[in-house]
Amino acid sequence: MCRELRGTQGMASKAKNCSLGVSGGYVTDITRHPYEVMIQGSYYVLINVHCTGSIIAPHYVITTAMCANQARSWSSRVRAGTNKKQQGGSLHRIQQVNIHEDWNGNILNNIALIRVREPFLYDKTRQRIRLSEPNNHFEYDDSIATVSGWGKSYSLQAINVTIVDDENMCSQLFPFGFLKDRDLCALNIDRDEIHDFKVGPCYGDSGAPLVVAERLIGIFSHTYPTCGIDDPQAYIGVAYYRDWINHRVEYSITDLDYEEDDDSILIISLRLFTCAAFHRLLW
Repeated sequence: MCRELRGTQGMASKAKNCSLGVSGGYVTDITRHPYEVMIQGSYYVLINVHCTGSIIAPHYVITTAMCANQARSWSSRVRAGTNKKQQGGSLHRIQQVNIHEDWNGNILNNIALIRVREPFLYDKTRQRIRLSEPNNHFEYDDSIATVSGWGKSYSLQAINVTIVDDENMCSQLFPFGFLKDRDLCALNIDRDEIHDFKVGPCYGDSGAPLVVAERLIGIFSHTYPTCGIDDPQAYIGVAYYRDWINHRVEYSITDLDYEEDDDSILIISLRLFTCAAFHRLLW
């Protein structure tokens, strides 16, 4: 998340410019967003959280192609189940990166799946999220949604945005691939009234989940020209890509996956953990 400080004359303060990575939004807890993970990359002796993703299955995270491309280039791992950047939770090695075959290097088809070696063992801090239904793309116009992430913050933060029913707004700002029939356009609606901060997703939030009614409807892709001001953000619409996702995950992701009781989910998680441990012993 990012915020930009506006002075008394409405000019952005350079000391608090979003390009410096000042964070914003309201502090939240991973138990309210247990599906959210950070993709943490290493570069020489430095550790950087460079993007975000969401758990959609015991071995799978959904994110942007940009994020996954970085994860493939760096020595990256997925950290789940924690509020704090680079601290706590569980670390999961990346086994496979699957970037959309028609990604244009920008917004068009900016979606990917990351498969981790160690499964996510579901508890109150690690859960998969339901995906938007196929063909439900336009039902979210004018809806209030929540987007969360770490960005340049140390702790997990969240903001509220509204989905914009305006075909030209994002397509004009993002001419290199934004398509209304598959992507979502949103505007910030949160503001820190005391300090006059405008908040919004920013650097490090690529792949951040856009959620309505506990369903993942979008993945944060781009904002323009900077973060935390009144310009809209572009999100990859999940509904359009449901078939692409299902064909690349080892089993179909349907609503039936989410009707299991807690005992069933625990048994499945333990079986997956046991199989993974046995596989490592063999190899």
